[in-house]
Amino acid sequence: MTALPHLDTERLHLRPFSIEDADEVTRMLADGEVSRFLSRVPHPYEEGMAMEWIRTHASDAKEGGETALAITSAETGRLMGSIGLSPEPTTRTAELGYWLGKQWWGQGYASEAARAVMGWGFDEAGHARISSRHAVENAASGHVLVNAGLKPVARLERSMVFRGELHDVKLLGVTAEQWPGQCRLVDRGLPPRIEGERILLRGLRHADTESMYQVHATDEVFRNTLREKDFTRDSMRARIEAWHESAARNTGWVWGIQDRQTGELVGNVGMSRMPGPTRNTAGTGFMIGEPWWNRGYATEALRLVVRHGFQELSLHRIEGDHRPHNEASGRVMTKAGLIRDGLVRSRFSRDGDPVDVISYAIIRSDWENQSS
Repeated sequence: MTALPHLDTERLHLRPFSIEDADEVTRMLADGEVSRFLSRVPHPYEEGMAMEWIRTHASDAKEGGETALAITSAETGRLMGSIGLSPEPTTRTAELGYWLGKQWWGQGYASEAARAVMGWGFDEAGHARISSRHAVENAASGHVLVNAGLKPVARLERSMVFRGELHDVKLLGVTAEQWPGQCRLVDRGLPPRIEGERILLRGLRHADTESMYQVHATDEVFRNTLREKDFTRDSMRARIEAWHESAARNTGWVWGIQDRQTGELVGNVGMSRMPGPTRNTAGTGFMIGEPWWNRGYATEALRLVVRHGFQELSLHRIEGDHRPHNEASGRVMTKAGLIRDGLVRSRFSRDGDPVDVISYAIIRSDWENQSS
């Protein structure tokens, strides 16, 4: 393994730690209640320890060692804790460990993060079994692990040391075959995160329904797209669910466009593979809410998606289109490197009426020449 993953759930984003996290890690682990049952965390937790720990992560991952990820809020980006897997390569097993800052206890975040990491551990890292242990006195951790899908295995007497004292622990575990299918790779219904200079492209969750409804539910959006006229919040939720299904099938991906400075969702951008013999071709499209027009968001988002299509999906051709009156979308496509092909008559229909579009496309050699 050479890179630490990014994993998304309904409420969380799990990511590699950065040096900038050190102060917050120190603050949380300085709380004796947080570190009480963490066998590898010294107490008191002193300045400099967090930075030293974080600096080991990249080399550990490269050498097949521990995978340690920061648990952060998907909405605010705030650091909440840590979770990771420590593998034993010779047996294809791994041990799960985690901790959360005290203010995040009792809200289901640890189980949510554990399910994500375990899904990745089975489906991507190839582990055959994942286990975890908790002190008998720490019943809350037992609830977390059971809720995450692990099963009780045994009670081990005086088998772990916490702050210099031997404690009985309970061992829990689950094999790849036992792992419930509905929990596997909870992030597979979300596209990978893509970071730009001003924006972050990320998967959309049900919690984003209201923000995205406000982006889509305007008369100008209706005029420029094929969106149905009686568009509702339920319509938006159904779209998000359909986007999850497409990503899970690896046939299409839709990203929310988030301003990195304000955290606002300003629109969405997507890409869908063409079926059959044109599978190496994808269609792309984007939508920006009216308050954020003419600020360069669409151009940056489209450039990032085009790059992703050629670099990560090995596409040969990417195409897009816009309605003839929507010249602004044509300018965005041109700035993103797409080349105008021409007018396509009656390409779509809406309410029984034919819809003409102007088509654009970029092929791999175009993109490589532009990028050189």
